Amino acid sequence: MEKTKNEIEDKGGRAVIYTTDITNYAEVEKNVSDLVYQFGKIDILINNAAYHKSQPVVDTSIEDWKKQIETNLNGSFYCTKAVLPYMLSKKYGKILNIASAAAKVFFPGFAAYGASKAGLVNFTNILSEEVKLQNINVNSIYLGMTNTEYTANG
Repeated sequence: MEKTKNEIEDKGGRAVIYTTDITNYAEVEKNVSDLVYQFGKIDILINNAAYHKSQPVVDTSIEDWKKQIETNLNGSFYCTKAVLPYMLSKKYGKILNIASAAAKVFFPGFAAYGASKAGLVNFTNILSEEVKLQNINVNSIYLGMTNTEYTANG
């Protein structure tokens, strides 16, 4: 994060770093309010945080199910809910929700993750209809498996 912040500032931009537990609405709301205070507006929101634990339904604990839904679906809702009033007041904004191929393709072991991402897609489509006349664009993109340290150690 520091490297990206430095690159932005080296090119004349302004950047701040927040680490936020997106499953805590009060924390999200506080940080969004602070961002608006510092920058005057929020033009773009990218909901990209995710949690995944691959396991068959029979082995999925209630806690694992809740954590995936809370992070992947509710966290995106919380961030959107906190940002949307500012976008509506400006009659402008872009919201991009990072979905997953798991929302459309049925991978064994991906029940909680797939359900959370399918819910995110549905949320995206409904929100898009609700705010399109206020010049707010809402989309989701479907990503596949990405080769990262996390997936390599999967």
